[in-house]
Amino acid sequence: MYGVLLVPPALDVDAAAQALAQALGSSAYDQRQPLLRGLPWVVAWGEQVEPARELAARLRALGLQAWPISQAALEMDADVLEVRTFSLSQAGLSVADRAGRALQASWTEVAVVLPCRADQGQSVTTQTTTKKTSMVKLAMGVPLPSKQTETAKSHSVDSNFFCLLWLRASRPSGGEAWLRLDSEGLEYSGLGPDRTASSTSNYLLLLKWLQQMAPTAWDTRLERAGGKIAPIPLPPRSNKEQVNRKTSVAVQARPWETETAVLQAARLLVLANRLQAAAVARGLA
Repeated sequence: MYGVLLVPPALDVDAAAQALAQALGSSAYDQRQPLLRGLPWVVAWGEQVEPARELAARLRALGLQAWPISQAALEMDADVLEVRTFSLSQAGLSVADRAGRALQASWTEVAVVLPCRADQGQSVTTQTTTKKTSMVKLAMGVPLPSKQTETAKSHSVDSNFFCLLWLRASRPSGGEAWLRLDSEGLEYSGLGPDRTASSTSNYLLLLKWLQQMAPTAWDTRLERAGGKIAPIPLPPRSNKEQVNRKTSVAVQARPWETETAVLQAARLLVLANRLQAAAVARGLA
């Protein structure tokens, strides 16, 4: 399968929506909504590569950043190192996971820094059913039971924050690397005397360091779009309990999460970064 990767422009969304609608044969309104999210996305999936190449060329001629890609290109092409400890310096950073795997990189090798927000939650429906006997019917000699059902609904949402780094090169392997720094999963001694007792404060200090040392790689689109990313439903869970002879309680939970979509958007941002760098190197952008 082949499609066209689009990167929304920073300015003039309306003009981009008009150009995109013209190329795709749709309405500007339909194209404006994904553009407003500010995240790359893929359009016009098909079996053949040539239509994707032609559409990308038409979109670039209209002033949009567009590249033909294959479905296989959407897979994250390196293991993600989940960082436990880190060390920062003016020259670069060193990190290690819980298993002791370590990587080092200079700041110039840090190509993309993506602070992220992912949400998870669930909607719960609780139905309490109580069997009752009508005294009127009982007096008439017709002891037919009746039921009373009460329904309660609740919703819960939690957010977790993490930062993804894509390295053009790292040591000792020399290859590309993905790093993930979870706000609640880090040991913050690498902040030195600036470390506080609050993991939230420490995480924000770490982000400030990353922004200062790799300003051209800093990209907050995923964090800003956190609440706008469509949730992905997870398998529902249900349970029914007989409280006593007359009362039963049925609970159905519908969980969801956005982390999968956030990670997919991160892949697209890095892929767009690679393609843009290649286009600049060839003098096409």
